[in-house]
Amino acid sequence: MVFFLGIALFFGVHGLGLLPRLRNQLVNRIGQSAYMGLYSLFSIAGLACLVVGFDSVHTLELSIPIGRAVYSFSSYWMFLSFWLLISANLSTYVKLWTQHPMTWGIVIWALGHMLVNPDLHSWVLFGAFVTFVLISAMTSLKRNKQVGVSEPKAVLDLISLSLALAVTYLLQHFHESFTGVALSL
Repeated sequence: MVFFLGIALFFGVHGLGLLPRLRNQLVNRIGQSAYMGLYSLFSIAGLACLVVGFDSVHTLELSIPIGRAVYSFSSYWMFLSFWLLISANLSTYVKLWTQHPMTWGIVIWALGHMLVNPDLHSWVLFGAFVTFVLISAMTSLKRNKQVGVSEPKAVLDLISLSLALAVTYLLQHFHESFTGVALSL
């Protein structure tokens, strides 16, 4: 129950960005600082509920025959995911060439996790991420949220590659320390 409350809190507050009119009304009513404070509070509360309520041991197991194959390539798809996520926040050529690199990075991250975690809570959690970012990307033009790149720089692509390699290495070796979940299949 706490897990699903976490889903509702985390994605509910993030969903306000998909409804700019409602978001703007809230900001106008309570102010930008109060809105951001509540946004952060609900996000953190949602994440806390997700962590506390997540229990892959006592949920419905789903049969996914390709999980092992995907798991054996996890360092590659996670590297690609991190590279896209980092590139989305810098003026990179990747950002110029790839529409919505953050969306692609999150989708790759979430789908990979869905395939290697055959339990209902994992599918609900990572499926919610996929659904949310795809809806966000599909509605971005309507919300005037276009991906813009100011003068891409090759050095920033090299930095994003290096950071993605470092983050991939750290998570491959310290996933359990960071997330509380051991890497095993």
